[in-house]
Amino acid sequence: MAAPSWGVPAWAGSASQQGYHGLMFTLTASVCIDAPAGQVWAELARLEDIQLWSEAVVTARCDGPKARGVGAERTCALTGGLTIRERWLAWDEGHSFIYEGRGIPLIERARNEWTVEPQGDRSLLTTRAAVTVKGGVLGRVLDPLLAWQSKRMGQRALASFKYLVEHGEPPAVKHSRLPRVPAAC
Repeated sequence: MAAPSWGVPAWAGSASQQGYHGLMFTLTASVCIDAPAGQVWAELARLEDIQLWSEAVVTARCDGPKARGVGAERTCALTGGLTIRERWLAWDEGHSFIYEGRGIPLIERARNEWTVEPQGDRSLLTTRAAVTVKGGVLGRVLDPLLAWQSKRMGQRALASFKYLVEHGEPPAVKHSRLPRVPAAC
């Protein structure tokens, strides 16, 4: 996926361009990280560290006997007092994982895939999400807004994750103040 000339993450456009199917939308984004794939994967695989790079997550903990791999479960306390639960469905060590989250208001479920691809001494991190909105008239009305909000939050999380990996610490500024990140290496 080629990066636009201004370096905006490669979200695949508006919901209608991304596979908008009534009460479901899909989003895809990527970021080039100036670190080897092993380093990027090591940080991504620390499931309980998501609060270091996602402002929406206040705390995260893995429940049960597994903190990584298929069957791992994570509970995230979000800003606004919300709680979501996620379960890992696939795990390709060093390369990718897929998980499904539930508990977000107006969202029935969100299935997320994260992939790390080596690009020489850099890495391309790609995320794909398929989000199913709860039905009814309100869901139909709010579906485009939820897609836009998800896109915006995803762009900020990728910029923050890039900063964390490249600097070894989370950004000290609000994620909205981070510079736009390259979507391709």
